[in-house]
Amino acid sequence: MGVIGGLALTLALARAIFQERLATPAVIGGLAAALLPGLVLGLAAGAPLGRHAFGEISGVALGVAVVQALVTLAGGAVGLALAKAIIAYRRWRRI
Repeated sequence: MGVIGGLALTLALARAIFQERLATPAVIGGLAAALLPGLVLGLAAGAPLGRHAFGEISGVALGVAVVQALVTLAGGAVGLALAKAIIAYRRWRRI
């Protein structure tokens, strides 16, 4: 499960959360930028948390998957929010 499960969980949740905005460059860029930090945080924080909560083997994999998915989704949300802020600023500057 682990890393691949985290990517699958990210894809499933991103489709549900971002819906029609999933294919925009802002969301894709945010998701891509957060992949490596998500992996590192998943291994560093998710593995010990999952091991303590759910057991040795499956808990580690579940912890890595959940933390990686949450960090990557947060990156997509930040990318979308940043794109909206830039668009709003550009519109405001024209007035």
